[in-house]
Amino acid sequence: MECWLITSRAEIMRLEFGDEPPPEICLPDKPLSEIEDDAPRRAIQDAPYIIYRRFHLAAESWRLGIVYAVSPPTVGDIQILSAYRAGHESRPRLV
Repeated sequence: MECWLITSRAEIMRLEFGDEPPPEICLPDKPLSEIEDDAPRRAIQDAPYIIYRRFHLAAESWRLGIVYAVSPPTVGDIQILSAYRAGHESRPRLV
């Protein structure tokens, strides 16, 4: 099942987990482009952290799967996600 993160800044990112997605994830309160991927060197990043909870949207929209957000996704959030997903699917991929 697809998993998506909708940040408090209305940024969208696809997430990949193993068999069972966690009930929540914790990320620094920064734009996604500024989150550093240096956990082996630095365990804590210099920003407050936000907890994103898992919301299963299969009943509302079978295409979206699981969404991680601070609060239950609104219709606007789902529209942003649908637009992002449609744009992502239409991009040509080089293999």
